[in-house]
Amino acid sequence: MGTSSKLFARRHTATQADLEHAEMLLDRDGLIPVEDKSGHSGALELWRRQCERAASSRLSMVTAVRNVLGLPHASFQRAFHGQGETDQLAWVRPADIWFRTGSDFRYHFTVEGLAQLASNLIAEQGDPNGMARILGDDYRLETVAAPHGLLHEISQNGNHRTVAIKAAGFPVALVHTTRYDGPWMLPPRPWVSGTARVFLRLLFRACLLTNPQLGDYGINADANSWANLLLADTVGATLRNVAAYEQFYGRCEAWPTWSRNRYLLTKLLDRELLAMDSYNDLSVFSQVVGQWPPPVASRWRLLMLHLTRTGVRIDRDA
Repeated sequence: MGTSSKLFARRHTATQADLEHAEMLLDRDGLIPVEDKSGHSGALELWRRQCERAASSRLSMVTAVRNVLGLPHASFQRAFHGQGETDQLAWVRPADIWFRTGSDFRYHFTVEGLAQLASNLIAEQGDPNGMARILGDDYRLETVAAPHGLLHEISQNGNHRTVAIKAAGFPVALVHTTRYDGPWMLPPRPWVSGTARVFLRLLFRACLLTNPQLGDYGINADANSWANLLLADTVGATLRNVAAYEQFYGRCEAWPTWSRNRYLLTKLLDRELLAMDSYNDLSVFSQVVGQWPPPVASRWRLLMLHLTRTGVRIDRDA
């Protein structure tokens, strides 16, 4: 018997106290560890109650799937490269799970097929064998702290299950999760654009990234104010990620205005690029984590660069 079926087979009779405890854990921590028997019982009851009240007509479920697929899109892949890892089985909020869309979503189902998958989840009423068949034991997420609580991304396989769970309206989902914490590995040079390296330097200057050190594959650093969520291979991707995140969860006041303002960000990146170009040592580490202003010996070089270069073009990173 797989993990999913074993956990759904734990038919503890949930009390009102169990439900309230489960909801409290979701509100406070963003997840319910399965080791918490009261929380687990409450989560199972939340799942089964949704099965009882959910409308699973074909038309309504197709509409729900289309709505889920139309949600704001972002890829926070670089935000999950933390050096600290913690694994656990837990119930999480489906609203906190980001999944790949567009060309990155590998459709094994049509929209109608996804709607049928969601309807099947409802029809199974939490039956252990049905959950084992539909959910399996490889529903794995990667997790980081975020301004609103926890943020999850699909680890390897689970896009279709995530869409189905969201479309069916389940308030909880049972997953294997790996929680990542800092220090964070910055995007390595082969995978990051030149403009994005300038952006990394700006994050250090703004003290959103601190304590840099060379790691096995590049630069590692601590992140303040959830700055790891601002990491991406291109600056354009960072702007899109911030816009999508804030559209869904609300404005993050800890992030500076220039993280969502293309014009202001371009001006700041121009300044940092001039400083980086003024150094004789062009190694990535000294470029990215160097200090402002540039060395005295490089001020004439800085002036000449200012007179001759054209500036940063973020749209090239789009």
